[in-house]
Amino acid sequence: MRPRGLLLRGREFLMKDMYTFDSSEQKALDSYKIVRQAYHNIFKRIGVEYAIADADSGEIGGSLSQEFHIISKDGEDNLLRCKNCGQISNEEKAKGLINNVKKITADQLAGWACENKELSSELNISIYYSGFEASAVGNDTPTGSLNIFVLPANRKLNLTKVKSFSIGSNDMCKKQLYFGDTTQSLSSLLNSINTTENIISEINVLIEEQILSAENKDLVLKTLKNQGLGSIVIDNAKLINTVKFSAADLVTIESGDECVNCSTEKTEELAQNTSIDSSNNGDKVSKLESLPAIEIGHIFYLGTKYSSKLSSLVKLQNNEQVPTEMGCYGIGVMRTMQAVADSIRNKNGLVWPISIAPYTVCILPLIKASPGLESLSDYGSKFNSDKSASPGIDEALNGKVNMVVDGINSIVGNLGQCTKLKSIDSYEVDGRVESLGLFEKWNIAVDDRFYLSNGFKLFDSDLVGFPVVVILGEDYFKSNMKYVELVIRPPSINKSSVVRDKLEGGNLISDENKKIIIKKVLLEEINEVIYKYLK
Repeated sequence: MRPRGLLLRGREFLMKDMYTFDSSEQKALDSYKIVRQAYHNIFKRIGVEYAIADADSGEIGGSLSQEFHIISKDGEDNLLRCKNCGQISNEEKAKGLINNVKKITADQLAGWACENKELSSELNISIYYSGFEASAVGNDTPTGSLNIFVLPANRKLNLTKVKSFSIGSNDMCKKQLYFGDTTQSLSSLLNSINTTENIISEINVLIEEQILSAENKDLVLKTLKNQGLGSIVIDNAKLINTVKFSAADLVTIESGDECVNCSTEKTEELAQNTSIDSSNNGDKVSKLESLPAIEIGHIFYLGTKYSSKLSSLVKLQNNEQVPTEMGCYGIGVMRTMQAVADSIRNKNGLVWPISIAPYTVCILPLIKASPGLESLSDYGSKFNSDKSASPGIDEALNGKVNMVVDGINSIVGNLGQCTKLKSIDSYEVDGRVESLGLFEKWNIAVDDRFYLSNGFKLFDSDLVGFPVVVILGEDYFKSNMKYVELVIRPPSINKSSVVRDKLEGGNLISDENKKIIIKKVLLEEINEVIYKYLK
């Protein structure tokens, strides 16, 4: 078992996997959009906060990739969302503007790189070694490059971004040699590295583009090249003849940075990237906020990366054969179940959304056990037409059990036939209305553990997290099966109805966990009440 938070998830891996093959890039992108919308509909129906984030394609590759995440305080992924325009990206992919970043001039960088001048602690320096195999350079001596990344102080290098512009199989961050704020010059840093273990053929100095002014970035790089920096001496006269300077997007974007894609009006596509309210009450500052999340789905447009290598061809109308344009898509089914449960649980237990709850309704009779009656299975004859008392059960208890059986049959029948509930319980496919069966008898549980105390069973109903609990308690028996008590849990609550009903008084209670308890509900009206708070 794999522990995560307060939950345990088995090692089994169940995934909904799909691939698409199209004859053109445009058709493949159309397929991508269709699947993206279908996934959006799936997670919207589940009913928890989720987000669609731009993501790095990683080892799978392709030019377009997005992840589906459930927002959870215990999530291991970090999303960055613009409060103004709604743009969402995975931290690995996110672009942003660093607030009040100090710009570096060409003279300052040249002095640091060549003249042993310190740049105080205004820079964060990362130095990595990337080695090549001997066969890659055509001789018996393995060689590699020293890659120096220059960042603003107190900012992290984004290794995913670096990997995206690494050349071929050369991982520019294969081995870390140095990282940290520094007051050392470039030559001092190089001489502090033991290059006898790492044969260096070239040095790449990559500068975070945001510490260079947009108008003088090219001038800075040209100045560095023209000031004799085409070669550097390290390790007591070891000459490196190839030294390259370039600017790139290197930094890991953080909460509080500004959105580069921001506009005053959210586009329809960005608005659909999340189920979270992104209104900012007129705030025009495009700040990014951090959202911890759990990834539960991923979609990729692959292009011809695999089809061209595998000769997966399609013949066009002009008889030309071209590689198929591919897409791949997946939802982690078991991970989704766990992530949903983890993201909306409270201190009392799980809180299942009605769309994926193992059971939609739990009927909870509050009857104490007696000799010969510990569950309804001990009273099996009462499900038949014979209403005679079972041996060993006193007359009063026998009457209560009869009332429980009649109540269960009435509740199950009413829930399965309610037209309004069917509107929650259905969806349309190709003009046909399909039912999910949320309120059919196989989705209704009965807690008939009469040998347990009523308090224990009520606690268990909270722990399991049934969306709806129908309690057959004191009100039910005293009213001769007229009234029941309803417990409805979030997240599927019509909050406006709760507020309105509380103002009007009545039998509604809302506790600190947002669970609502409605006392003295007419048995024949439970359908209407459930619909009222779940629609």
